Amino acid sequence: MFVGDEGLRHNDTEPGILYVVADAVGPDDVTVDSDSVMEDNKEWVTKRPLAVTPIARPEILVMEFLTTHEIYQIQEHAGELTYERR
Repeated sequence: MFVGDEGLRHNDTEPGILYVVADAVGPDDVTVDSDSVMEDNKEWVTKRPLAVTPIARPEILVMEFLTTHEIYQIQEHAGELTYERR
């Protein structure tokens, strides 16, 4: 999943559920993800389980799908180029 200027974009075709974190989260509850390929301090992981509340079962919209080219660009930027040109 990718959230950009155009909103939510993804390459999944299966329905899912959106959740909101229902617990208070403070600085002691999270840490920077040391395995992240993103810029420093852009990706965090929790140190404990968090309660979540389901808020929606979004409809899958074709306009939200990432194109093959967009997936390639994201993977290339992340340094995880797995796309095979055919």
